[in-house]
Amino acid sequence: KNHFIDANKTLDIVQKGLNDYLETKRSAFPRFYFLSNDELLDILSETKDPRRVVPHLPKIFEAICGVEMKGKTEVEQAEGGAMLDIISIISGEGEVVQLTSECPVQPDAERNRGNVERWLLELESSMRKSLKNIGRSAIDEYANAVRTSFVQEMTGMIVLAVDCLYWTKDIESAMISQGKNGVKEVETKMIQELTEIVELVRGDMSKQARLIVGAMVVLDVHNKDVTSTLVTNGVSSIHEFDWNSQLRYYEEPLEGEDVIL
Repeated sequence: KNHFIDANKTLDIVQKGLNDYLETKRSAFPRFYFLSNDELLDILSETKDPRRVVPHLPKIFEAICGVEMKGKTEVEQAEGGAMLDIISIISGEGEVVQLTSECPVQPDAERNRGNVERWLLELESSMRKSLKNIGRSAIDEYANAVRTSFVQEMTGMIVLAVDCLYWTKDIESAMISQGKNGVKEVETKMIQELTEIVELVRGDMSKQARLIVGAMVVLDVHNKDVTSTLVTNGVSSIHEFDWNSQLRYYEEPLEGEDVIL
């Protein structure tokens, strides 16, 4: 009996030590709080080989289901070092986003070896920086791009964000310059854009592009309906309630940088 009591005390001490250790890892990389203790232990047990951590990424990053490393083959990746650098992230739908070289992700670098949370932090930072750069580029390109081509070339969520950003800009610019007549012109333009997108969907498209366009059409139809309501109600100012009550997208400064909000 005493033996079992002592064993239980020892087990409690071990369990507390394990929980304290996992808490330090979660504090270092908060996304680990999404995982159970068993899932986190599975990841921490594979720290020597970053490739074995990749299958766990969907549990940590909702839309990252794979990565592309600098080494293209298993033989190259087996060399370790720079061959295990992550250069792209891949979604469950197969969309590939190139990571910026400004924030390298180096799982097998000396500073990260044996500490999976460190290179996961690098991956998180690189993901954010890369999407921010792509977003800024998309905002600059959209105004002069052919819309049906733009939606097939850019990252999906960036397309949706830029589409709504420019819808807000178009409506407010029209109100300021021409009042309700300007809003009517925007409505006409949106109907034409929807017609062009429908023609695009009827043609040959990649599976990924079709998913992006499908999501964009849902937003465009909603925005067109809002615009039609503004026309019907004779809204002519950006200060009127019918416009202020809508979900709008703006590019505003945050910490000295322009971001989409």
